Amino acid sequence: MQQFCAEAITSAATVGCIFNGAVRVWVEHLKETLKPLLDTYQVGMNTGNLMFATLSLSFYANHLYWLGLELSGVEREIAKYDEVLHN
Repeated sequence: MQQFCAEAITSAATVGCIFNGAVRVWVEHLKETLKPLLDTYQVGMNTGNLMFATLSLSFYANHLYWLGLELSGVEREIAKYDEVLHN
């Protein structure tokens, strides 16, 4: 039972990343993906699923850009996670 729960929690980052990064954008406004992608990043970091944690950040950065926000604001927001993305 414990192994099943651990796998389910680790899979949450994978599913959350793919759903919010690549699927949800087709049915909801792009801004609706931002908080869930950051939540997915946290789940991935907490469970050791670094691949999907960092992929969630990548989707997050792209979605900020695609929303047409002021680039200086996008740059500041991405800079918060710069160290994670480069390691």
